[in-house]
Amino acid sequence: QNCGGVPGTDIPNNSSGWGRIDAWAAFQGHVLSLGKTASAEQVPPGSLITYTLTVTHTATLAPTNNVGLTDVLPANTTFVFATEPYTFDGSAVEWVFPELAPNAAQAVQLIVQVPPDFTGTIVNDQYQVVSDQVPTPVEGEPVYTAVVQTYGVSLAPDNTGVGLPGASITYSHLLTNTGSNVDTYDLTFSSSRGWASVSPSEVTLDKGQ
Repeated sequence: QNCGGVPGTDIPNNSSGWGRIDAWAAFQGHVLSLGKTASAEQVPPGSLITYTLTVTHTATLAPTNNVGLTDVLPANTTFVFATEPYTFDGSAVEWVFPELAPNAAQAVQLIVQVPPDFTGTIVNDQYQVVSDQVPTPVEGEPVYTAVVQTYGVSLAPDNTGVGLPGASITYSHLLTNTGSNVDTYDLTFSSSRGWASVSPSEVTLDKGQ
């Protein structure tokens, strides 16, 4: 028979509907998958972000060779650290593994720092992995980290004085800026008898000060 210009004796054919595959090649197939997580979904300016990249090799029998993993530093970040051994060309970090066994995974970390004056979103989406058996780059999903200013303050008693009638009593309190940036605080104090003053009445503190 001849259907569609394909003789019935050819494989695959249009007579019986049967085809032929290389079952041994399919059995030995190699699949790479790539995932990434960030240490936090939200950080203050000047913070470090730790990315963990994981390459997984799905195969039945043989390892995949010369696995090359590349991650381009996100915009508005600077390089701090990467899992050894690696190479860094000023914009991208690359790791090379001689082989990855069947159904094995390899994880590495990349640490970057956000500028102290930056707020917005850090997007890490330029990373990929290849190998001798998987030459077409496999890319991962974008990872987003919000960089936002945070404000906070804590006030705690440090020392309470005791005095005799007619004497002055000084109360000392510890004020701490728990936010992510410099902040100025107005200080007030009230007394049921109106015997109160506060000094200083305003103070500017750096983060953590």
